Amino acid sequence: MKHVNIVPPGRMRAGLFQALAQQQLKRDVAISVTNFFAAAEMVAVTDYCATLPSLICRQLMHDPRLKVLPAPFDLGSFPVEMAWHVRYRHDPAHRWLRALIGEVITDFKDKTAATAMTSPT
Repeated sequence: MKHVNIVPPGRMRAGLFQALAQQQLKRDVAISVTNFFAAAEMVAVTDYCATLPSLICRQLMHDPRLKVLPAPFDLGSFPVEMAWHVRYRHDPAHRWLRALIGEVITDFKDKTAATAMTSPT
């Protein structure tokens, strides 16, 4: 089956590539896109498939054009990073925004961990 590959700008062969390499697996990549939702749209209008984070899949499972299935093995996790131009390093508004994003992510991670601990298996 042909795959849609997600390659965010500035990232090369990380995350999924490493997980597949550890399992000695390769995909037949038909097309590469730069974000998860573009990949989902590509899958929706073709007979391709894509491997996406579970958080994204939880949103996509309500789309009747898509079938969401678990990965056949544990793919691990991948880092989420912020990057900005050096000229904004000390900009007060930019510093505030970065701090806010950090707080939101921390809260989200805490809630996700709490949900995982209380969800029935």
